[in-house]
Amino acid sequence: MPLAPELDTAGFLCRDPALWQAASEVLYTGLAFNYTAFPSKLYTLNYPTTASTPGNAVLLTFLQNLTSFLKTNATALNLNTAWAAAPPAGAPANTSLSTLLNITYPLIISQEQTKLVRDPFYAAYGAAHQGRKPFVDPAPLARWAFGDSYPSSQLATENAKRILFRNWFSSNILIPDLSSASCSNAIAIYVGASAQPNYRNVYLSPPTAPYGFSSGRISPFAEMADFVFPVGEAAYNSSITGVQEVLPVAIDIMVAKGCDGVLFQLANALAAAGILKTSLPGQTLEEGGEVLFKREAKMGFEQALEIRVKGMEGAMQ
Repeated sequence: MPLAPELDTAGFLCRDPALWQAASEVLYTGLAFNYTAFPSKLYTLNYPTTASTPGNAVLLTFLQNLTSFLKTNATALNLNTAWAAAPPAGAPANTSLSTLLNITYPLIISQEQTKLVRDPFYAAYGAAHQGRKPFVDPAPLARWAFGDSYPSSQLATENAKRILFRNWFSSNILIPDLSSASCSNAIAIYVGASAQPNYRNVYLSPPTAPYGFSSGRISPFAEMADFVFPVGEAAYNSSITGVQEVLPVAIDIMVAKGCDGVLFQLANALAAAGILKTSLPGQTLEEGGEVLFKREAKMGFEQALEIRVKGMEGAMQ
C-alpha cells in the first residue's frame, strides 16, 4: 500500500547479515557492494551519554565497540544547530529546521495517500455498495482529514522544503563521493530501540497527524539509507507478567545518498568481529526460545467447508 512515492522504498528484514546483503544485491542492482574502506567520521544523534538504564548501557557498549572498530571518535550532532550555523540559500530567515519541516511529513503522506489509496478505494467501494462509504480506522481518517485541510498546492510546497533539506544535508552532513574508497564521508547513528516497554493495555488519546521532524525522518527526506542493526537486549520488570523480561536494543545507522552498499558491508564486518550477532527466533534475540503460534490449522479447505455446511444444516433444524 503506497504511503508516498517520494518516500516509499522496498527492503528486507533478515536475521543474518550475509543473507541480507546477498538478497539486497539482487534487489538493488544499481548499488556498489565492493568498497574497500569504511567512513572514519561518526556522528551520533540524540544518543545516550550515560548508562542510566539497562538499554542505554547496551547502546553505549555498542558505540564503544563501533568507534574502536572504525578507529575514530563519535561526534554528537544537533541538526537544528548545524542548520542555523549554515542555512542554505532559500531557507526562510530565523526559522529552525524543526519549524520548517513541522508539517512536511504528514502533509506529503496524507495528500499522496488520499490520491493513491483513499479516493480510488472509496470510488470502488461506493460503486459496489450503492454509494456507501467503507468503515476506516480512525488513524488514517485523521491523517486524510489533515491533508484535506490544506490546498492541493501545499504538496509541492512541502516537497520543495524536503528537497531543500536533502540538498543541504548531502552537502554539509553526510556527503557522498561515489568514487572514493568508502563512498560516504561519515556515518550517523541514532537510537532505534532502547528496551523501554510500550504496553498495549493502555488507553491512548485520539490519533492525530504525525507532526514534527525527528531523526527517523532524515532518511526519507534526504533519500539515503537508514538501516536498523539489532545490537542486543536488556531487561525490564514487566508490570504484566510480574517478572523480569527482556526487550531488544537497536540502533539506526545512516550513510550518504547512494552509499547503501557500505552499510551492508559494515554489517557483515561487524558480525565477523563479534560486534553484531545473528538474531535468533523466539522469546529473546540472543537465546531464542520456543516460537508460539495462536493456532495451528490442520484441516484443509474441503474439511472446513464440510464442517461449516453441517453447522448451517444443524442451525436450520
